[in-house]
Amino acid sequence: MVIHFSTPPFWILHFAARPWIRILDAMEAEWELVDEGPFKVMRLGGRWELMHHFELHEIFEQLLQEDPPWIILNLAAVDHISSSIVGAFVRLSRDARQKGGWVSLVALSQSVRFSLQMLQLDDLFLIHRSEQEAMQQTSN
Repeated sequence: MVIHFSTPPFWILHFAARPWIRILDAMEAEWELVDEGPFKVMRLGGRWELMHHFELHEIFEQLLQEDPPWIILNLAAVDHISSSIVGAFVRLSRDARQKGGWVSLVALSQSVRFSLQMLQLDDLFLIHRSEQEAMQQTSN
């Protein structure tokens, strides 16, 4: 059965009436990896869904090769994060601690902070306001 719409479905009209709501393509996820002295900084942006889990796992495996792995994940530009990605962060943090390192989440967007709080994981991670704060806090 094929359904044709002569007018947009109600949800399109609903979101169109609210310009402050931004709808992103579920495929849109981006990242950048930067060396900052002894720290590895990964800046993530967009929407991170289950389909990105394996790509992220491969990157995390590379980051864990550092001795010790001091990893900063900048999530300022992340609009959405799925529970599978949060699970990958949990595993990364656990594996980094086992190797004498750590993972710090920085510049959390409101949606990511809310997700971590809803899953009651916000106390599990080192959380800082900026990359510089994470570097200073952990260097002391």
